[in-house]
Amino acid sequence: MRNVFKLAGVMCCAALIVMACSISGTQPGSGSALSRAVTTDALNKGIQFYQYNYCGTGQTASWRGDCHMQDEVVGGYHDAGDHVKFQLPAAFTAALLCWADYEYGLDVGSVITRFNNYFMQLGTTNFLYQIGDPGADHAYWGPPELQTGTRPSYKTSQGSCVMAGTAAALAAGIVGVCIGFLPWNSPPARIFMGDTGATLIGFTLGAVALVGAGKNVALVSLLVPMLALAVPIVDAIRVVLRRSWRGVRIFEADREHIHHFLLSLGLGTRRTLLLLYLVTALSGGVALFLAAAPRFVFLFIGLLALGCFALMFRRGPDRH
Repeated sequence: MRNVFKLAGVMCCAALIVMACSISGTQPGSGSALSRAVTTDALNKGIQFYQYNYCGTGQTASWRGDCHMQDEVVGGYHDAGDHVKFQLPAAFTAALLCWADYEYGLDVGSVITRFNNYFMQLGTTNFLYQIGDPGADHAYWGPPELQTGTRPSYKTSQGSCVMAGTAAALAAGIVGVCIGFLPWNSPPARIFMGDTGATLIGFTLGAVALVGAGKNVALVSLLVPMLALAVPIVDAIRVVLRRSWRGVRIFEADREHIHHFLLSLGLGTRRTLLLLYLVTALSGGVALFLAAAPRFVFLFIGLLALGCFALMFRRGPDRH
């Protein structure tokens, strides 16, 4: 039986490695030193291009200043070549930069932050997807600082590609934040997120779920974020019901959360944490299946389920 559990662990690791290899691209750095220098220079100029297209405040270029302060939502970026703020290309660009930062380590954190700070102000059920009239803007030839007056805003209350793209960009930003935080929070933890950080991430995930919901697949749109967050949702519902049944205040702390229960089974801190990671990944895989159903998801879900089973019932104490 012990060999079966070892085999399950090896299969899980192999599946994750195959998936990582299948989605990863070619890393930069190949070729001569001259070609790498030219590529680096081009990337730096591309990042400067975002700086020069700031809309609102925060501009550091000497030949630019504050502009379009009368917009319904101030900030963000101008579309390349004009002063309109189109959300569809902005969302695509932000998501692509998040992946570029992860894959190639580009120094674009400030660009991504500015994008997402703007996205968070666009609303959910009445989503702001464009500021500025393209016809009037294209007829204007001049700097944005001198383009005065109130520009029209365009909104939608129905699910669309621009809302889904914005949700993807926000989600990608959250992933980057969490990946940077987790190494410092792994046991023995050196920092803790606290209520402020947890509330911010929860609020952002809720907004992403609302923004990314489609009008024709309402049930799936609700199930996907609920499955992806199944562990904290189930834990919160369980805690509230139990405390209410006992007549205890729901905000009163105790030691009966899911992780406390797993620790009481003798799993240990590290094994409990790993099990919660696997269950979260498993529920996220089910959510991914409902949203897109790619073929590799079946293998991913099956191996994760096997890994959870092996971890839960593995004999022997947790050395950590």
